[in-house]
Amino acid sequence: MATFHQSLGKKVKDLLNKNFATGFKGSAKSGADIGVKFEAKTTATNGVELTSTLAKNPDGSTQAVFNGKYKEDNFSVETGYNTDKDFSTEAVFADAFTKGLELSGSYNVSGKGTNAKLSGKYQHDHFATSLDVTNYFNKGLNVVANGSLAVKNGATTISGSAKYHALSTGNKLENTEVKVDYETDSYVATFFTLYEEEQNTTGFSYHQNINENVEGAVEYTLVKEGDYRTDPILVAGVKCSVDDATTVKAKMTFQGATDNRLAIVFKKQISDDVVVELGGDLNLKTLLDVPSERADINGHKFGLNITLN
Repeated sequence: MATFHQSLGKKVKDLLNKNFATGFKGSAKSGADIGVKFEAKTTATNGVELTSTLAKNPDGSTQAVFNGKYKEDNFSVETGYNTDKDFSTEAVFADAFTKGLELSGSYNVSGKGTNAKLSGKYQHDHFATSLDVTNYFNKGLNVVANGSLAVKNGATTISGSAKYHALSTGNKLENTEVKVDYETDSYVATFFTLYEEEQNTTGFSYHQNINENVEGAVEYTLVKEGDYRTDPILVAGVKCSVDDATTVKAKMTFQGATDNRLAIVFKKQISDDVVVELGGDLNLKTLLDVPSERADINGHKFGLNITLN
C-alpha cells in the first residue's frame, strides 16, 4: 500500500522524538528540571478504554488528563479532558463505503479557541491522498484546508502537501511540502523540503534496521528565514532492545556552538501491569556550568513516567 504524505519519514521521527520522557517545562535556572508523570490505563466491561494521567512539572504545577476511547469494528470515538479545561472529541469511520477510505470528525475546545475539523483519507496500492478542513470559531472567516497526495512506484514514493488558509481579511497559501521517499526491508531514506511563508526548511533523514534488536536513525536539517540561514541541525539516535522487557534509546543533537544535547531514556516493563520510563536530556556545552542568562536554553531535564495498565 502507498504511504500517506504525513507518514513518510515517520520511523525517523518516532525514534528521534517519541517517548524520551523529558518534556517537562521549568525555569532551569538551577541547571536541572525534574518532572514526574503517572499514567493509569484500564478497560471497562463495555469495552471503553480509560486513561488517566497526572503530571507534576518542575515549577510545582500539576495537570491531570482524562481520556476515553471506544472502538467497535470500523468505528471508534475518543474523548479527552484536562484540568486546564481543554476538551476534545473525535469520531473515526474506517473503510467507509469502500475499502481504504477513512472519514473522521473532531471538535476541540482549549484556551486558544474552539475548532471543528472534518477529514478524509483514501489509501490505495499506488497512491494515498488526504484532505482535512478545519473551521476556527472566532470573529470572521477562519478556515484551514490541508491536502496531500503521495504516488508510489516500486520502492519510491513522491508526495506533496499544501495548506490553504481562508480568512475574512484575505486568503493565503500557508505552506507547501515535497517529499521523496525510498524504502526497502532494511532501510528508508527521505528527502524533504518545506516552504512556509518566509521560512524554507530542507533536509534528509535515514532509518536503518541494524538487526532484530537495534535500529538507528539520522536527520539533517537546514532552515532559511528570508536572507538569514540558521545553523544546520544534525540529530542521530539509536534504539536497542536489551531483552523482551527492556528498551534503551539515545540521541545526540548538534546545532551551532550552544545547543549540543544528549538525551537518553530507559524503559522497563516491570510486570504485565507496570511500565517505567526514566529519561534525561543534557546540554553537553554546559554540563558543569549553566550561565543564568542562558538558563532557558542550557538547562538539563530529567523525567520519570510510570504507566499502570
